[in-house]
Amino acid sequence: MSDIDDTPEEPSPELVEAMAKQLFRSENPPSLLWDTKLFEASGRSTEGFQVATDEARDAYRKRAHEMLLEAPQ
Repeated sequence: MSDIDDTPEEPSPELVEAMAKQLFRSENPPSLLWDTKLFEASGRSTEGFQVATDEARDAYRKRAHEMLLEAPQ
């Protein structure tokens, strides 16, 4: 019997969010935004851009979480 624990460590919420955004950026055109926070903070217009839905962002977070659990530790 081995004392090695093969249970993957739960990734931090910050890591999941960062990976989700990376996946999103790699699969979508620049005109589709993750959210409008940076634009709003700088007072810039989001006219001409589309914004991902909450459901789409949640799906990317779920995929990112699963990928991180499967990644080599």
